[in-house]
Amino acid sequence: TGLYPLRHGVGEAVQDPSDTGLPLSAVTMAESMPAVPHGIFGKWHLGVSATEGGSDAPIDQGFDRAVVTDGNLTPHGYTYREWQWRRDGEPENWAGYITTETVDEAVAWINEQVGQWVANVWFHAPHGPAHCPPVELAPDCDDEDVLSQYRAMVAAMDAEVSRLLDSIDLSSVLVIFISDNGSAPIVTLPPFDPSRSKHTVYEGGIRVPGIIWGDGVAAGESDAHLRVEDVPATVFTWVTGRDPVNGDGKDWSPLFADPGTAIHDFTLAEEFSPNGGGPYSQSERAVTDGRYKVVTRGGEESFFDLEEDPYEGNDLRGSLSPEEQTAYEAMREWALGLPN
Repeated sequence: TGLYPLRHGVGEAVQDPSDTGLPLSAVTMAESMPAVPHGIFGKWHLGVSATEGGSDAPIDQGFDRAVVTDGNLTPHGYTYREWQWRRDGEPENWAGYITTETVDEAVAWINEQVGQWVANVWFHAPHGPAHCPPVELAPDCDDEDVLSQYRAMVAAMDAEVSRLLDSIDLSSVLVIFISDNGSAPIVTLPPFDPSRSKHTVYEGGIRVPGIIWGDGVAAGESDAHLRVEDVPATVFTWVTGRDPVNGDGKDWSPLFADPGTAIHDFTLAEEFSPNGGGPYSQSERAVTDGRYKVVTRGGEESFFDLEEDPYEGNDLRGSLSPEEQTAYEAMREWALGLPN
């Protein structure tokens, strides 16, 4: 949607059909560009209750093709080798290897398209259940070592991403590769802290790889702090040539020509439960200007200088310099304009 979570109410993973998910009133990227075919492949994970479209949820949210699981594999009793797709809302029991099959479905749909199209390919890997992939995708895997399994799952996904890109016409295509969160605690390695990894708003939970490739995208690296909410705005501008009109995200196009361009003054990361409009039994958020960061958890605030302390080991909240105090007050003022 390009919206911060508190605007649509999805603050944690939707695991069960009874969980509150993305409301049908939320306007998705697909709905913002109805004339452009949109496909989604791999995982939906945004709710399938009747109020959210049921098993037709992706189609009811504007997608023209949806070959997805309802959510993660383990809660539904599935594995990477046996699972149930929802193909445009209809259930299909499937066997194979889901990382490979996800690419097969995406490639088949993309190669049917004429003119513009948008494909969302959401891999299950490297999410649990941990396992060794087919040996042809990841030959080096120790079935007794969970870290080895996770690394092999990433290697298998990498091989399939390569096959995806090799299988389609990449002329005039923009490719955005990102992850949705940091590593799970069980495979979080020093200097990161497992207690500050996935499901937290610390850097170990929210700082993830971002790779952007396409015509007009300059080679190089960028230190710009970006958000996943920016993706719909960026794709909208790329496809339509117009500025985005909805959402909290911003278009990355200026970054394509100059990787040194700043996109945001401030960004927000948040997690809360249960989903919906509150009250919440658990809530945390982080606001950053790219260098300084305020983390709020359980009503307690912490302040970090990410340039000097990227692993957030030194909370400066009790002894801010004048520059740090100015940054803190600016972030607090910006955050007051957000939903709470």
